[in-house]
Amino acid sequence: MAYDLLAHAQRREIHGAVARWYEGAPGEDRGSQLARLAYHWLRAGDRAKTLHYHVLAGEHAVARGADKEAIDFLRAAVAQMELDGQLPSAPDALLRRVQIRRRLGEAYAGVSESRLAVEQLLAALRELGRPFPSGRIGRAVRGIYELARLGLGLLWPQRLRPRLSGPRRDRVEELARIEARVADELFSLTDLTGMALASLGAINHAERMGFYEPAVHAYNAIGYVMGVRGLRGLGERFLERASTGGALAVCNGHYARGLWLLGDARFAAAEDEIRAGLEHARAVGDGAAIATGISCLGTRFELVGDFGGAMRLWRELLHVADRLADERHELWASTGLGGGAVYGGPGR
Repeated sequence: MAYDLLAHAQRREIHGAVARWYEGAPGEDRGSQLARLAYHWLRAGDRAKTLHYHVLAGEHAVARGADKEAIDFLRAAVAQMELDGQLPSAPDALLRRVQIRRRLGEAYAGVSESRLAVEQLLAALRELGRPFPSGRIGRAVRGIYELARLGLGLLWPQRLRPRLSGPRRDRVEELARIEARVADELFSLTDLTGMALASLGAINHAERMGFYEPAVHAYNAIGYVMGVRGLRGLGERFLERASTGGALAVCNGHYARGLWLLGDARFAAAEDEIRAGLEHARAVGDGAAIATGISCLGTRFELVGDFGGAMRLWRELLHVADRLADERHELWASTGLGGGAVYGGPGR
């Protein structure tokens, strides 16, 4: 009640004082402390510090795997940036703004909100001056351009792909990360043309830097497509590039090779590759990669008519997907269980 009687200027002074106290106070729960700082600086009317702490709180939530919490903070940060309506002119300020949008997109992806994720990621690409084409003609032109860049770069890598440094490298790295994430989410939305286009863009940007980690998913995606089309040597080259991104990239490479082998009806070899990938996924504890491996194994068992083995895997996938709130894998598991019940019998 006493607070309600204070003038707005007095309230701002109080919130500012509390925020300054929190800034200097040791806090065991870093997430709660950042949230309080964002709240008090908002009430104090300091827009710069409000934005700063909303972003820090969002990034801290992402690091803890709390994507829903991260969305609240990062969405508030993006809304403030849009309300301010001023695009930072300094390259580092623009890059920071784009990174905030990318992280919001990644947080949406973490809760299976692929459309919202793509919306933020495409906005980030527009701010970097590289809008993603939407129409058929625009996509066709971009596709020809990216394929030409890729082909010429393979033939004359030193001449056509000069290594970058400084702010230009930072911008190109961010483009690679965003386009690789766009490719992931467009795949989830079954926009395979857009997925391939974004993957090619991510790869070409990564190649310009001579640093492949930002585009590991894109390398795996294009490597898989090349292998399916019978270009196994070229596919292996892209999977090898992807493997520089760590255990998860190696894991996805195993899955890609396993799916190639399933297409060749080499079921035992395919199972070995998929299980090797699943072992990597379990070692790093990545739920999404574990779910992908289980779904690949379930498909392998269905293809050889082992519906009992497939049903066990679909039930395991349903449990993992439910824990992750992963709607896509929940749907795959439910479809697999339904098919197994029809063809293999409910008791198997």
